Amino acid sequence: MARYPTGHKDQTRQHLVDTAREEFRRHGFEAASIDKLMKAAGLTRGGFYAHFASKEALVQEVLGIPSGLHNRLREDTSTGPERRAQTAEAFETYLDPNARDERVMCPMVAHPMDAYRGGDSRAELYGEQVTGLIELLEAALEDTPDARREATLLATLAIGAAILGRAVGDDDLASEIENTAASEVRRRLTARDVGPG
Repeated sequence: MARYPTGHKDQTRQHLVDTAREEFRRHGFEAASIDKLMKAAGLTRGGFYAHFASKEALVQEVLGIPSGLHNRLREDTSTGPERRAQTAEAFETYLDPNARDERVMCPMVAHPMDAYRGGDSRAELYGEQVTGLIELLEAALEDTPDARREATLLATLAIGAAILGRAVGDDDLASEIENTAASEVRRRLTARDVGPG
């Protein structure tokens, strides 16, 4: 029996997750069958079950992957005006029209309708992604009246713009949507930090 090097199973599992993210993004959860996923990954169908009990288990894992935006906001340990400026910069990077192809790997952008159609457990995982973003924004706005409401508005604006920017099929319109949203997020995050003129 062939022995695999240490870490081979973990590497294979990660390769399968990475492939699934791409296939799910392109085709949706339902259209990407186990056979298609394994073929795209260059693996056998039987090998799937060494890593996941079902396709739904893989779907759940993909829906639970934090976005790069979440990770960047979590890493920021600054406070006050500096944190709000860093948060605005993170959203500008996230909504940069040149990052549109990378952004489609964000679960909040790639899978809103898959979550909606997939039942309560998928919707709950998608909701956790959105709630996590709102909470990170709320932390950046902690000394602001109505911080939760403002954080919810900014998250809605940014994710809505990211989804529309990918969906409209017109590069100029997509860029206009993304740039407008990014500048409004910055304005709302940093306006309170500008003293009277």
